[in-house]
Amino acid sequence: MSKHQKNTTAPTPPVAERLTAEAVPSTEIVGAAAPTALVEEVDVAVHALTRKYKDALPHMAAYLDQVAPPSANEIQTAVAALDQVKRDAFVAALARMNPVKLGQHTTRQEFRLPEMRIFHGTGSDELRPSDAPNGSIYSTDGRILAAPKAALANLKHNPKHAKLGTTVSGFLIAVHEAHTFWPPRNGELPPNVEVRANVPICRSLDRKRGDYFGSCEACAYRPFKDGKPNKDSCRNEDHLYFVLADFSGVYRFVVHGKSIKPGSAAIKKKSRPWATYFQHAFELEAREETQGTDRWFELAASVSTDIADPTPEETALLTALARQVDYEIFFPQLAAIYTSEPKHVANGGASGTSDMDALMASAGATPAPATKDVSKANI
Repeated sequence: MSKHQKNTTAPTPPVAERLTAEAVPSTEIVGAAAPTALVEEVDVAVHALTRKYKDALPHMAAYLDQVAPPSANEIQTAVAALDQVKRDAFVAALARMNPVKLGQHTTRQEFRLPEMRIFHGTGSDELRPSDAPNGSIYSTDGRILAAPKAALANLKHNPKHAKLGTTVSGFLIAVHEAHTFWPPRNGELPPNVEVRANVPICRSLDRKRGDYFGSCEACAYRPFKDGKPNKDSCRNEDHLYFVLADFSGVYRFVVHGKSIKPGSAAIKKKSRPWATYFQHAFELEAREETQGTDRWFELAASVSTDIADPTPEETALLTALARQVDYEIFFPQLAAIYTSEPKHVANGGASGTSDMDALMASAGATPAPATKDVSKANI
């Protein structure tokens, strides 16, 4: 296996992050059937949650003073105000995220946020639809969301792909900058560190503090240390939280490598004068790039000219979902990192195993048959 092919073995970490039961519509929503298994509600007062995270994250106090978690039933009320088609689509999305599985009576049901991913032609992702073509954008809840133009003719023979296009349109509700340090592909492991396959050694949700090594600025494995890229070091990531334009899904998209500039960096630049990311819709596309025999697909983002700006009713739901992501996904994990000793300190500098199986699932890779694929280093 070539050096470039080894790059395909580091998986994009899937998300296993939940929202509270407030996000699950009740029978009060017209035309909505309430799921029989709901996530337990967070019965902590809003002011108590805000105070909790301000105590743990004093550097985030100014933001927390302005942004509170959704109040009781706020998301339900916002969903009920959508037009019938989008309301039905959102309720169906909730059902996919929190499925009721017959016969699995003792399985804990949780409201989980699925991922969007790019298929680069290699890999054994069990959550990828079997008919997903190379260069497609798919989701871990079993959908193909976009595909290259050359593949659309065949896909559209299937009724479930009849409306498929080359781009995914929707609204960004959050962009979080992160670091993830995967076990080196070619270099040696850090001293006294043991790892599990497909599990990162260290991660940071703000590019400032990691759960294993602590300070990112002082870390010897930080990205672009001394201004030089190093494939065996930590990598920059941007986590995009995306609501489809038809409200049929809410997803996370992990972007890194060569996709950051045309993808998430482009989003942040174009959104700079806006009050929120979702003031206008974006289109996401996987664009094929080649260099010699290397081939990969980059995520490209642009402001949509075809999708209307969100209505006041849609804006209310998007605002509530953005705050829900903050309080149910981002701040709990960030606070846990900041209020715990870095793992290498807790272990007294001795060997430790990075264990984040609750958050990360494994995804292997197989070599491309014809051309080298550097997808995992460049999505």
